[in-house]
Amino acid sequence: MKVLITDDISEEGIENLREGIEEAASSVLGDEEDALRLAREQLDELIRQLDREAARANGQGDPNQEGQMAQGNQGQRGGDPNQ
Repeated sequence: MKVLITDDISEEGIENLREGIEEAASSVLGDEEDALRLAREQLDELIRQLDREAARANGQGDPNQEGQMAQGNQGQRGGDPNQ
């Protein structure tokens, strides 16, 4: 009789332990998934910002800035402004 009671208690303890481990693993994996999703959203936003800045830098802004940018680009390349 004692053996049956002990076996039942052992099985119940093992089952509780298994459930606890599964819950812990699930919460850790869920947290990692949320963190990765947030990181992806932040990267996507940074890419959009870079695209906007690149478009502005490539002359899609004020026409008066194009002449200034051309002069600045020649200086950066070390080119002769008389060419």
